[in-house]
Amino acid sequence: MENIAYNDYVMPRQIQADIEKIFGKDKAPVLINALEHGINQLHKKNKEQKILLKTEIKEEVLKELVTKETFQVEIKRLEDLIKSEVKRLEDLIESEVKRLEDLIESEVKRLEDLIKSEVKRLEDLIKSEVKRLETEIKRLEDKFEEKFDKMFLMLKIILYTMIAGFLLFNPTFANIIATVFSVAK
Repeated sequence: MENIAYNDYVMPRQIQADIEKIFGKDKAPVLINALEHGINQLHKKNKEQKILLKTEIKEEVLKELVTKETFQVEIKRLEDLIKSEVKRLEDLIESEVKRLEDLIESEVKRLEDLIKSEVKRLEDLIKSEVKRLETEIKRLEDKFEEKFDKMFLMLKIILYTMIAGFLLFNPTFANIIATVFSVAK
């Protein structure tokens, strides 16, 4: 354990990606660096405490001139104490990392759910607006068709009036029409 360099902790890429999703690409590197720095500081403090504890133990042993057997027993006890303390600190760090990972994961899930619900709301709004516009278009088409039918009727009336006028006031035209209709029969 003493040979492990704790100042090189790098957050896993998946966690980094999750943090980027939550906080954006601009803010994520700052948060990632802060978390990595915090974890590195915990590891550094752990290592310093371990060194300090060993130094204190050695000094105590040197101050007390004890028998070899007592010395070995005390060293063993202190080594066990150090190991248990290191294990406790490692477990603490691991649990904090796990807690942060869980927190990030739950926040990602919450944001994904929020985005899904917002997308659904917008889809429903768009569908509603499309339906309203389709209804309005249909209403305008019907109105246009009604006006077109009225204009077509007016055009027929004008045309029939013109034909009637030509027939009544122009004998040559009346002869042409009579010829056309007699040929058509």
